Order: sequence, then C-alpha cells, then structure tokens
Amino acid sequence: MKRFGIFCDRVIYVFAFCILLIVLMGNAAITAHVSYDGAEIVSYTFGLWYLLLLPLELGGVLLAARFFKRFSAREMFQLLAVGYILASFYFILNTENHIRADAAAVYNAAWQMLNGSFEVLQKDHYIGINPHQIGLMFYDMLVIKFSGNEEALYFLNAFEVLVINWYGYRITDKCFGNMQVSRMVLLLEFLFIPQFFFVLFGYGVIPGFCCFMIAAYHAVCIYNDEPLQRHGFWMILFIILASLLKKNYCIGAMAIGIALVLRFVNGGDKRKTAFLGVAVVLLSLLAPGIAEKAVGAVTEVEIGSGVPSTAWIAMGTDLENECRAPGWFNGYNYSVYEESGRDSAKASALATEKIIENVKSTLKAPKRAILFYGKKILSMWSEPMFQSVWSGPGTDGGALVTKRVLKSLYAGGKVEELCNLLTKCVLIVIYTSALCFLVRQKDDRAQLFYLYFIGGFIFHLFWEAKSQYVYTYVFMLLPICANELCVLQSWLDDKLKR
Repeated sequence: MKRFGIFCDRVIYVFAFCILLIVLMGNAAITAHVSYDGAEIVSYTFGLWYLLLLPLELGGVLLAARFFKRFSAREMFQLLAVGYILASFYFILNTENHIRADAAAVYNAAWQMLNGSFEVLQKDHYIGINPHQIGLMFYDMLVIKFSGNEEALYFLNAFEVLVINWYGYRITDKCFGNMQVSRMVLLLEFLFIPQFFFVLFGYGVIPGFCCFMIAAYHAVCIYNDEPLQRHGFWMILFIILASLLKKNYCIGAMAIGIALVLRFVNGGDKRKTAFLGVAVVLLSLLAPGIAEKAVGAVTEVEIGSGVPSTAWIAMGTDLENECRAPGWFNGYNYSVYEESGRDSAKASALATEKIIENVKSTLKAPKRAILFYGKKILSMWSEPMFQSVWSGPGTDGGALVTKRVLKSLYAGGKVEELCNLLTKCVLIVIYTSALCFLVRQKDDRAQLFYLYFIGGFIFHLFWEAKSQYVYTYVFMLLPICANELCVLQSWLDDKLKR
C-alpha cells in the first residue's frame, strides 16, 4: 500500500513539473493581454523587457523581507492590512457602481428573490438557465438584506482578501514551520496585486476562495495529524460553502481529498483521514444539487438542470472557436440550450455529440490542435493581471472612476502597463520557484498546492477558457515561492559573509 502511495506521489510531481515547465516556457517570452472592452479579445505580445525589471523587483522583495524581520508575523500582517484597507477604501469610494454581466444577473436575481419574485428560478430566466449560481445568489441576498447597496459587496471582498491572506500565512506556517518563510508569504500575498483588484469584482471568486482557504487550512491541520474533531467539521463546512459560491472550487475539494487519502496510504494511522478525504469530495459535488432541490421545494418552483456542463466542454474544445481566443466564450453553451427547447437532457446529448466531433477534429489535425491548445494555455496562464482590472470597472475606458490614477489603470494607460509588467515578473518568479522546489526536494508538505494547481490546469484546458478563472491556482503556489525565496536569501547572505 505504501508503494502505491509513493507511486502516486511521483506521478503528482511529474505532472506538476511538466505543467509548470510548459507554463514557464510560455510566460518566458510571451504575454497575453485581454482588451479593456466588452469584446474581451485576447492578443499576444513577444518581449523580454520584464527581464530588466525582474532583478530590481526581486531585490526589492528580499530587502523588504529583511526589513520585516524585526516584526512578528502578526505585527507584519497588521501593518500590511492597514495599508491594504486604506487602498481598498480609496478604490471603492472613487468608483461608481459598475456590476455587470453574470455578476449583475446574479445580483439582480437576488433583489427579485428578496422582493418575492421567484420567476428568476424558471428555466427561461438567468438562474433557471444557470442553477449553479443559486449559492452566489443567496450570498448576494444576505449582503443586500443587511446593506441594500452594491458597494457592500466590494467592502466584503476587501475583508475576505484579508482573511485569504491570513489563512495563507497560517497554511504556510503549518507546512514549513519556518517564521522567515511565513513572513515572506505574507509579503508576497499583499504584493499580489491582481487579487487586490478583484476587490471590485462582485462575483463568487473572492468569497469562494476565502471559504476554500479556510477549508485548506483545516485540511493541512488534519494532514499534520491534529485532532479530526477540531478540524474535520470546519473543513467540510467551508469546502461546501466554497463549492456553493463557485462550483470551480470542487477542484480544491478534490485536491484536499486526494491529499488526505494519500496521507493515509503513505502510512497515516487514521482511517478516518481517508474517509474525510472521500467525504469532502462527495459533499462538495453534491452540495450545489441539494441546494437547488431545497430552493425548489421552498419556492414551489421546478428548477431544472439548466445548461449542461458538457456544453462548456464542447465550447472549450472546439477548434473553430477562436472569436475571442481559443476556447473562450462564444455563446455556444446558451445557443445549444435554446436550440434544444431548454431541455437539459437534449442539450447535453447535442453537446456530447459536439465533443466527439471536436475529438475527431483534434485527431485529424494534431498540429492545429497543438496550436489551439497552446494559445489557449497562453491566454490564461500568461495574462499577468488575470482580468482583475477588466472584471471591475475596466470595460468603459475609465469612465466609472473619478481619480486620474484610476482612469489610467482602468483605461489601460501607463498605470495598467506598469502593474502588468510588475505582475509579469511576479509570475515568472512564482513558476520558477515552484519548479525549483520540485527539483530540490520532492516534499509532501507542498503536495496540496501542486494538486490544486494540476487540477486547475487540466480542468481549464478543456473547459471554457478565461484568465480570470486561474488566479487562485497561481496564488496557492505562493507558499512554495516564499520558501524558495528564503533559500535564495540565505544563500546570498552566506555569499556576502564570505
């Protein structure tokens, strides 16, 4: 049994190494950029200018880490949080209401539900078409109930990012047990500016990730043989909440589940650990469906299955779909649902036929398929901002912000270009660090981070593409990056002493 566990560990690290190498090589010379308008067109540029800034930025991070050595991790978090809160207030209070697209549809549905109108649940309305959004709709209903305005979503996002960063530190501390690494991860988290810009995105990305990080912390505690009674309930509760807020976090549940099962296989003495691993996966997958049934029973509205998942896969694997970028949204998922008379089973059958057709096209034209999936990978993993600016008030040329610096950011001006360049350097360091850690020490302390990254890469390779979707997988590599930067800092210190 232990041999099987060792084999699984090696498979995980081989997959992680290959994927990271692909992503790093793509990022080395190519940068993707999403247009700041509703068209959402992806373009690609070749350039190595970031290499001039990379040593300066890396040196700045190491100097900042040295400065923060005088503080405890808690004091450091408090100092950074104060600056972060002030910046959040500046952004939120100088931005007009801008919620749009899917986020607006869910938010408006929440208002209608609170007003006693359940029509939004019918199969010809947004929630009926996308019943997986029911969890987010209830989140918005709670926010509206207690605040009554859109800005509350953004203030809550700001608080949730602080929670994400705090639990990122606690996870790192549990995994590496090194205060220098823990301080470094706090610094990297607050410097990861795409996450800050997502504060102005009133969708399920930040709330869901907040819940996932709490669940991941309790999973790491269980992995480290801490009492199941203390951590099992909270892990399951928060992974269910994460899956309800955004179904993509089922990938996180699977990563946790695999890590806990392998912990038992590799010599863990508690079968309950493996049981919890299986339970966390099953409950995260079942929770959205149970929520849909419960809402249907309470409102006496028959909620259908909506657009089938196969429609998104058909859209993401269609070699002809390059209107925005390979595998990005082109409306196929909704059109096939309408063509089938809003019959989910018929739509699923049609989408399955399309997937089979896509597979045949891929096998007939392998060179074209390699180019398609290569560009698809680049469009997501080589876009430094992860659409964090675009997702906020970034499609109106800066018309919804009042300050000059914000106009430059949200209109794709000099401020946006600088942020893009700085984050490009950060991505290169993250991907390189994650590779170096694998080469230096195949350590199971980082297994959960790699599992989550692998799961996200494979899922979005075939699903509808969007760079916005992949930021959390990159963020979860920060603890590994922090460890490697501390190794680099120690090496430099030794060199300087000599």
